[in-house]
Amino acid sequence: MKEGDYLMSNQEILGGLRAAIERGEPLKDAMMTFYQAGYDKYEIEEAARAYMNQQHAGPKVNISQRITAPVKEGLKVEKKEKKKPVVKKPLVPIKPKITTPTAPTPGVPTAPKMGSSKQKVSAYGTNKEAAIAGKTLTIALTLILLLLLGVLAAVFLFKDELITFVNNLFG
Repeated sequence: MKEGDYLMSNQEILGGLRAAIERGEPLKDAMMTFYQAGYDKYEIEEAARAYMNQQHAGPKVNISQRITAPVKEGLKVEKKEKKKPVVKKPLVPIKPKITTPTAPTPGVPTAPKMGSSKQKVSAYGTNKEAAIAGKTLTIALTLILLLLLGVLAAVFLFKDELITFVNNLFG
């Protein structure tokens, strides 16, 4: 890896750490996020050291100078400052922030407004000819059902007469 690429990578990590801390995330959690994203542990630690040094020294210090500082010096400072045992807490995955586009994209359906209570799921029933044909079919089937129920009632009511009629017909 070239030195320029290395510095660029550390600048990106440092910027990400700074942004995460500004959002209120602890430095350790921000570092773990970068580590889980696939960044090198050594680069993350250097960027964190540079951030800490920048916070102690003030905004006048050049960031690239702090990143290229020898690691051994950073370790000595870190060992002197560490006196309290660090309590590890379980890592919580960071949920990505969902943003909606400002202008609708052509061909992509947009989400309905929150105020509207009616949601259109499909175009079923919008064709007037199909609706009329459906009503006609329903009426025809209802009439056939009523006719068959009438025949069934007649069979039960006139059972004896039907039996004698069938016997005379075939006998």
